[in-house]
Amino acid sequence: MNLVFRLILLVLKKLWRVDPRQPLETSEVEFICLPHDCDFHGHLTNSRYASFCDLARIGAMFDQGSLTKLLREGCTPVITAQEAVHYKEIAPLQKFQVKSTILGWDERFWIFRHDFYQKGQLKASVLAKGIFVRRKKLIPFAKVLEIAGHQLTSPPLPAYAVEWNRQSDVLYQNIKRSGDY
Repeated sequence: MNLVFRLILLVLKKLWRVDPRQPLETSEVEFICLPHDCDFHGHLTNSRYASFCDLARIGAMFDQGSLTKLLREGCTPVITAQEAVHYKEIAPLQKFQVKSTILGWDERFWIFRHDFYQKGQLKASVLAKGIFVRRKKLIPFAKVLEIAGHQLTSPPLPAYAVEWNRQSDVLYQNIKRSGDY
């Protein structure tokens, strides 16, 4: 993660938060698009979206009360696939929000949706799929929920997330079979 100072600010803000969220509730964090976040076109560069998603997931886990419990148990989230769709550019030197929602999970993977807003307008959407590991071993997601103190059943994934998840699995398998992995 290349946004260390923003991470520190996020953690400090979240430590003072009094309004915790349930795991399936949308969490929101706010940032400012600074000049070093921009590309030569003068708007938020593509690579920063992934970095802001990392921060937003940390914020969401803080809001859910899960982050410290999971870290204490040595559980680390790892992104296995991510895709962004950009609708409009995010302008520099202005605030923007990232709203993050866990769409659902199965025995291995969880899927987050991150929506980027500026001045109330949707600018980009990102789907991210991940796992949790402990000592380099996959932790079943049911165990992750148990460690975090949640007893939940995954809601049905929206059709677009099911299709994206399937396509990311096919891509992974094809690359693995090709020997390039």
